Amino acid sequence: MMSSINEWCVPSNRGWGNVAFDAQILHQNTGMLEHSVNLTGKFWYRAGLNADPPKHGHLMDDFRITLLQVLIPRSACEQLLSDFEVWLTTRTFFRCSLVSEPDQFVMLEVGERSGLTSTREHPVLTFCYEGAGCCLEVFFVVDQSCISKARDSLTRVLQSFDAQ
Repeated sequence: MMSSINEWCVPSNRGWGNVAFDAQILHQNTGMLEHSVNLTGKFWYRAGLNADPPKHGHLMDDFRITLLQVLIPRSACEQLLSDFEVWLTTRTFFRCSLVSEPDQFVMLEVGERSGLTSTREHPVLTFCYEGAGCCLEVFFVVDQSCISKARDSLTRVLQSFDAQ
């Protein structure tokens, strides 16, 4: 599947997970960027894992979730860019609220997570969403290359809206 020119994403360091934000429209009157957000993950083929004897080596899509109307203030995107820059320089964990409205909440966090092995060089990215009868979290380990890709792609998207 080809990515949109206005897509910015945060991949996992193993390539098994991805959070992709596709910026559709900049609503000039509110400064909100309307996104669809695609959350994807891969895992081993479970029937193979449970076979006797186990049959390993077959990764497949485990989940695909699309959030179709996520309104993120441009200022929140700029704050996230700043948070990415600070992490790339200092490896300081952060939490960035992208949306905090009565009907929608979106948060990205880079840090530790109970139950997952992580370090300052390999933290866990957690994406949280709440809205309209839906509440979900997607999380995976990232590294410098993942955060750099996220920073670079988000910078490109914001610049493309500047040029319009």
